[in-house]
This record gives sequence, structure tokens and C-alpha cells, in this order.
Amino acid sequence: MAPDLDSPGHGTTRHERAAGETPVHGLVLAGGRSARMGRDKGLLAYHRMPQVLWIRGLLSGLCKEVYVSINPEQRTIPPYDDLPVLVDEEADRGPAAGLLSAWEALPESAWLVVAVDLPFVDTDTLATLVAGRAPACLATAFRHPGGVL
Repeated sequence: MAPDLDSPGHGTTRHERAAGETPVHGLVLAGGRSARMGRDKGLLAYHRMPQVLWIRGLLSGLCKEVYVSINPEQRTIPPYDDLPVLVDEEADRGPAAGLLSAWEALPESAWLVVAVDLPFVDTDTLATLVAGRAPACLATAFRHPGGVL
């Protein structure tokens, strides 16, 4: 059975009118401080490579371009120093900082966003989400069987 997808949207906006031609960019959220873990989650190697590279690779087959959202301290750390990054200028704002950086950098883009700390996410799951995307709506998400987004 196909997953239940939900694409909420309200009214007709400039975004909705242009949605049919809106490119989908990938965004790996990797700018967290990893305070509880004590080390950078993007550098953990669940798949014989840093997790940030694994997630970026999954997104690259589904998106026009893939960016990595990082905090300013990560700029010079490999492999971040060799990736297309968006630096979170709003320190300690959590995932919202990464989303803001993406929307400010490419405001006319649609975004497929994945947190770096999801070692079990796979291409099939992401492809299902992209296929279920309703371009005229503002967001698409999986719906939990209990109805919770």
C-alpha cells in the first residue's frame, strides 16, 4: 500500500502559479551543534562514508542541485569544505536556520529537505515523497497512519 501523503496549501500564491516549473533542490540539514551526541552527526559513518555524503548522494539522484546547511564553525571541516553549502547565519535556531538559509539563497526553489541524522532513510522513501509532491501546494509530507503529520 502506498504511503499517505499530505500536501496542505491555501489560496493561490506566486509560488503556486510558478510551481510547475519550480526546480526541486535538495537540502541536507547538518548545521546542528550535536550537543547531546558530543560529535558532528554528519561525520558519523553508518555507510562506510560520512553521513553527510550519504544523504547528499541520496538526494543527488532526485534533485537539480543539493546543498548542505552548516553552521559557521563547519566551513573549514572536511568534507563540508568541499561541498556546496549554505551557512546558517542564525546561530542556535535549529533546523529552522537551515530552512531560512535555503529560502533566502534560492527563494523560487522547491526543497527536498533531509536531516543528516537519519541513517535509515533510503532512495525509495525519498522518491515516493517526490512523486507524491503536489507542486501547487506549499509543502508535502508523509502522514502518519494515526493522522499526525
